[in-house]
Parts: sequence; structure tokens; C-alpha cells
Amino acid sequence: MDKLNEKVIQSRKQLSPLRSSLIAQMCDCLLLELGEPNTPLEKDALRSLQHQKYDRAKQYCLADPCNSYLAALSCIASAYRSPMVADSVLRDAARHVAEVSKLRTQKRIGDRFFAIISSQSS
Repeated sequence: MDKLNEKVIQSRKQLSPLRSSLIAQMCDCLLLELGEPNTPLEKDALRSLQHQKYDRAKQYCLADPCNSYLAALSCIASAYRSPMVADSVLRDAARHVAEVSKLRTQKRIGDRFFAIISSQSS
């Protein structure tokens, strides 16, 4: 076990943090793509993130751990909180944002198809 801890410590020494301006630009890009929250929990988590209450934002995200919107916010909070691991958590955030976009697109298509079918049956 000591050998494993030593490897982790050595690995962390080699990490270099991303510049805070770069993290902010990437997070802004992800937040723009993420769009508006749909639930009160998502709104509270986003508000906490915007007020730089990163631990609080992450706590909200744990309340619904399978929610991709919240998972993206949690990763974004981690990037701000820990610049040393920002490269990793920003990749995770990007995947969650892409999932949110995919689900929203699926819903829009389904709603439009339903509207088309409904208008034909009148």
C-alpha cells in the first residue's frame, strides 16, 4: 500500500495546473452549451457555481447523481476548485454537457414528431 501511495504522490508532483483564465474560458464554453437548468436542484447548483461556492455546488449535484446536467456542473466546480486536475474534469464535464445536449435534442425531435402526427389525425 505504501508503494501505491508513493506512486500517487510522485504522479501529483508532475502535474501542472491549467491557467485560471484558460479554465474560466473553457467553463464558460461548457456552461453556454449546457443551457438553462430545468429543475430547482439544477438552478440551485448553477447559482452556487456562479457565486463560486464550489463545494456547495458539488453537494447539490450529489442529490441527483445520475443527472447529467448536475454532473457537468460538479465537474466544472472541480475544475475551478482544483486547477491541477482541471484537464481531466473538464473532459468529463464536456461528456456530460454533450449528453445533456443529446437528450434535449431527442426530446425536441419527439415533441415535433408528436405535433406532426397529432395535426394529421384531426
